[in-house]
Amino acid sequence: MSIDPSETSADAAAAKADDLQRHSGEGVAQNWHYLTGTFDAVQAVAKAVGFHERFDPELKQFAHPVGIVFATPAGLVSSYLLGVGYLPADVRRGVTQAAGGRIAAVASPVLLLCYDYSPATGRYTLAIMKLLRLAAAITAAALAGALFLALRREKRRT
Repeated sequence: MSIDPSETSADAAAAKADDLQRHSGEGVAQNWHYLTGTFDAVQAVAKAVGFHERFDPELKQFAHPVGIVFATPAGLVSSYLLGVGYLPADVRRGVTQAAGGRIAAVASPVLLLCYDYSPATGRYTLAIMKLLRLAAAITAAALAGALFLALRREKRRT
């Protein structure tokens, strides 16, 4: 599903044709669906599955997490497969679990923030700066807590 409301069904058909050239197999053409929609429709679907994106005016594109959302026949989110380059067994497991109506354990929301689009490479890459900032914040909080406990303990001794 395209999150860009300016994309049309012709854009979706071209993307599908390109992907079909690279990934052939039984049932692929009939079972791969490429969807577009109005801004409101796309936002409704994105909100329903917990997908967040923002438009980056500098890059003139949407920044968003990368992954696949598996939904049950009842329309509930079954699981997420995050990142790029999926293993067939992981996709099969996601489809099977969703088809059976099973819901996976909740994924860490932090993982959804860990990838950025790089215009230099044309791929989604691990956002190391985001991870470093998170690690720094956790370290600062741990040090502040340790310092607080040490000062409190010292105050009790005097």
